[in-house]
Amino acid sequence: MSYIINKHSDTSFFSKQGQKITIDKVIFEHSLVECHSVVKKIVQDIPVDIFRILGMRNLSAFIGELFAIEFANKSQGLFRVC
Repeated sequence: MSYIINKHSDTSFFSKQGQKITIDKVIFEHSLVECHSVVKKIVQDIPVDIFRILGMRNLSAFIGELFAIEFANKSQGLFRVC
């Protein structure tokens, strides 16, 4: 799956200490790709329609958590999943 990346988007934020931190857009892109790979593997490996079972609300939370985990893994310690 291909994604459209806005090369002009501002991915910076200010930390609690007031330091400006910019997140490389590649981190977002790699996180999306990995999240998609996990979803694809789930679809292939689980013999039931887990997405129908979860329903829209739980599915949204599930996908969000998958992305958060991948994003934390790719952020080189900048973010962590609590």
